[in-house]
Amino acid sequence: MLIPITYKTDILSRKLEWFNNKDLEMQVSLDVEPNWIKFNNDQVGYYRVNYPQDMWASLTNVLKNQTNALSIADRAHLINDVFSLAEATLIDYDVALELTSYLTNESEYVPWSVASTNLLNLKSRLYDLYDNQQFLEFGQSRIREIYKEVGWDVSSDDHLKNHLRTTVLNFACAVGLPECLTEVGNKFNDWLKNTDLRPSPDLRNIVYYYGMASAGNSQNWEVVWGVYMSEPDASEKAKLIYGLSGIKHTEILG
Repeated sequence: MLIPITYKTDILSRKLEWFNNKDLEMQVSLDVEPNWIKFNNDQVGYYRVNYPQDMWASLTNVLKNQTNALSIADRAHLINDVFSLAEATLIDYDVALELTSYLTNESEYVPWSVASTNLLNLKSRLYDLYDNQQFLEFGQSRIREIYKEVGWDVSSDDHLKNHLRTTVLNFACAVGLPECLTEVGNKFNDWLKNTDLRPSPDLRNIVYYYGMASAGNSQNWEVVWGVYMSEPDASEKAKLIYGLSGIKHTEILG
């Protein structure tokens, strides 16, 4: 069987080679040595790609300084690959975390979705092992710029922007970005004053959960519990019970 191997470099926009799965290796010949090479264009092939450490550094440099030299799909693919390889202990997590330094320049939904998923997964694994304050500060450094850009106002006619906003706000609150926690606490308290005026559907999980986490007390918990008990809609009940689970002071449940 022949496997299509696509790649691009800083010199070549797109090349295709065929790899016979019976072979152990394949060599790619280039007339001029490139500064960087990216395999599996737009992640169309179902395989992981690892690079020597110096090439990971070169790709990180491209992402930081020439972000649009790689497509949205390629940027998401690099994030996906580097974290999968780090989780498999094939490369150090330092490589993966350094690659995310480019995220201060990223404004597209798909790369942010992939980055958020992988970073929050790593956060959950670190939670029980170490004091994760350093990781929270790391996450805040990555999310701060895009948080300022997306804001909290939901646009009904731009679905990708709304998905980006939800992803960014969820990540920002998850890593404890102070301005995010302040805003979500304000929105949560505003909602408690009149629970009939609910947040935008896109933001309810965030407002309910992180609002309860940042501004929750026994009185607020009882109010939300009352709303949950009287809510007839199953989808809304799921959001409310998720919000209730955000309470940090669990002693109030006793």
